[in-house]
Amino acid sequence: MFNEARKHVPVFWPILVIALIIAALQPGGIAMQLLGVALGFIYGSIYVRLSSIWSILLIGIVFNISLFGMKRIGWLDSMENMSDFTLILLAAVMGLYLIFSTLWYWRKPKAATNGRSRRSAR
Repeated sequence: MFNEARKHVPVFWPILVIALIIAALQPGGIAMQLLGVALGFIYGSIYVRLSSIWSILLIGIVFNISLFGMKRIGWLDSMENMSDFTLILLAAVMGLYLIFSTLWYWRKPKAATNGRSRRSAR
């Protein structure tokens, strides 16, 4: 459905639909649904760039394992004792990381020189 929609409308619209579906399926209230929209845009953008569902599955698996691992070791509970400034700073750093890593993977690969890649030139 996603790839078929990409043939007929600008890529933003299929990504938006996927983001809204992911948000609707998130349990836990509005905060989790907003996170679902953001993740939907990230997943959609990465899928468009890499054309692989495996990259999206890997990102989702790592995200969920990290989240549940942090809860298991008590890191999430310890955040209750952090100041608002520390939490905002932590959220800003994580948000910037998501933005820059998405832009990093979205960039165009460098053109090969003399018809050969760098790896084959060695």
